[in-house]
Amino acid sequence: MSTKTMSAWEARRNFGKLLNEVTRNRQPVIVESHGEPVAAVVPLHILESYRRAGDRLEEIASAAAARANLTEEEAMEIAIREIAAYHAEKREASEALRHAGGG
Repeated sequence: MSTKTMSAWEARRNFGKLLNEVTRNRQPVIVESHGEPVAAVVPLHILESYRRAGDRLEEIASAAAARANLTEEEAMEIAIREIAAYHAEKREASEALRHAGGG
């Protein structure tokens, strides 16, 4: 399922409808201004999951920092860089599959 987008003007004009849609479908809606994504309205379960993941990342970085004799900031920087690399690899693999399938 693709993520729905909505202009900032439309989101402002139909905010109640936007909230109902996000709640009903349990999917985020990307809000665009002048054709560029600027925000997302997400269901609460996604925000809560994001917060839990962030808390867990901080715990892991803190533990890794202690084991590797790094500051928490250094460990977090390494963790964020590795996560970004992982996501980039997943995107590339997904794009390669999409192109191989002709879609």
